[in-house]
Amino acid sequence: AVVITCNAATIGFYTNDGITHALRGIGASEPRPHEWLRQLSYCFIAFFILELGIKLFTFRVHFFLKQDWMWNVLDLILVVVGIYEIMVEIAQRTNGSNHGGSAEVNLTWIRLLRLVRMLKMLRIVRVMRF
Repeated sequence: AVVITCNAATIGFYTNDGITHALRGIGASEPRPHEWLRQLSYCFIAFFILELGIKLFTFRVHFFLKQDWMWNVLDLILVVVGIYEIMVEIAQRTNGSNHGGSAEVNLTWIRLLRLVRMLKMLRIVRVMRF
């Protein structure tokens, strides 16, 4: 729960920074994230990959069959989207440095999917209630 909350705060900070930039320069490209923010994002996705790997190893096929299977599928989707986002960011930096410019890709829809991760906090509230 703590990691999910910290990740949500990081996403909120990044989103606020992007909105502030967009309001100042309407029509401008999306700003590059701060280096520490990008590194922190990599740490979060690494943690979630590890968590998913442990769950898949432990539950095997029951990962998709047990009572909370929908939450598990959501976790799987969010981890895949996170890996995709990292791959696109790396491709952007590689392509931008090779061509002397920046290769812009709109990742806003991916970041919105990352906000869905906060729904997992509702499960924690449900468990604490009983």
